[in-house]
Amino acid sequence: MIALSDLALSAEEGFVLSRLDEPLGRDELMSLTGLPGERIDNILAFLEDKGLAISDTPSMLLAHVSRQPLVQRDSQLRNLLHRHPNMPAEAKRRGK
Repeated sequence: MIALSDLALSAEEGFVLSRLDEPLGRDELMSLTGLPGERIDNILAFLEDKGLAISDTPSMLLAHVSRQPLVQRDSQLRNLLHRHPNMPAEAKRRGK
């Protein structure tokens, strides 16, 4: 078992994590936490990367799809994928 104190979460990240005892959407988390949507998206992506949260669209799947030749050729599709809140930051940097 992982101790939460070993994860080095910010106060906001810990607060959002504490609200994830049931499946919640972005709007519900915004309402519960008072945080803006972009911050919620970033926190959820971070928590997912740490293995602390699971989203409907896993970041590994998005990273895989973004590497496919069709996506690499289609700038509109590539940009759309890279704006997805669950796209890993490293995949965003590689795709630019």
